[in-house]
Amino acid sequence: MSALLSSPVAAHSAVAEVTRRLEAAILSGELPLGSPLNEKQLSDSLGVSRGPLREALRGLEGRRLVERVPNVGARVVRLAEKDIREIYQLREVLEGAACRIATVAMPLAQRKALLESARAAVERIGSKANAYTFDGDLGFHSKVLKATGNQRLLDILNGDLFYLLRVFRLRSHTLPQRPLRAWQEHLAIAEAMVAGDGARAEELMRLHVRNAAQQAIDVAG
Repeated sequence: MSALLSSPVAAHSAVAEVTRRLEAAILSGELPLGSPLNEKQLSDSLGVSRGPLREALRGLEGRRLVERVPNVGARVVRLAEKDIREIYQLREVLEGAACRIATVAMPLAQRKALLESARAAVERIGSKANAYTFDGDLGFHSKVLKATGNQRLLDILNGDLFYLLRVFRLRSHTLPQRPLRAWQEHLAIAEAMVAGDGARAEELMRLHVRNAAQQAIDVAG
C-alpha cells in the first residue's frame, strides 16, 4: 500500500485530505474500479476516525467515484461497458459542439496558440516516451470548453462527468501509443479551428472522443 493510504492524516484538515488521498488512489488505479472500501481498514491506515472518513466517502459519492451497495457498503464505482459507452456518447456530443462554438468564439491568436501547443506536444512525445503529461491533455480540452463561454456546458462537463472521465483518461493514456495518437488528434482539431472550419473541428473532436471511448473500454475490460 502506498503513502496515499498508509500514512496518518493531519487532524485539522482530515476530511479534505482523506478525500484527496482516496480520489488520487482511485484515479491512479491503486483502488481498482469496483473494489470495496472497508471503513475500519481505511480509518486505521489513514489514522482518522470514522466521522471524517464517512464524510469524505459521501463527498466522493457526489463525484460519482464511490457508490453504496445494499448489504455490501461503500465501494469504488464499477461501470459496465454500457455505462462507459453512454458517458462517452454524451461527452462526444457536448465536446464536439464545444469545439464548433469555440472555433467562432476564440480569437485567432488564441487558436494559433492552441495549435502551437498541440504541435509542440506531438514533437515532444514523439521524441521521448515519457514526455506525456495528463494535465497537458486535460488543458487542451479545458481551453476549448472555456472558449465557448457557455457556463451550462462547462457545468455539465466539469460536474457529474468530470471525475469519471478523469479515471478513464488517466488510465487509457498508460496504453502504448495512445498519448502520441491523442495529441496528433488534438493537432488536427486545432488546425481545423485555426482554419475557421467549425464543422470540421467538431467532426474531429467527436472522432477523438470515440477513440478515447474505445481505449477506456479496453482499460476497464
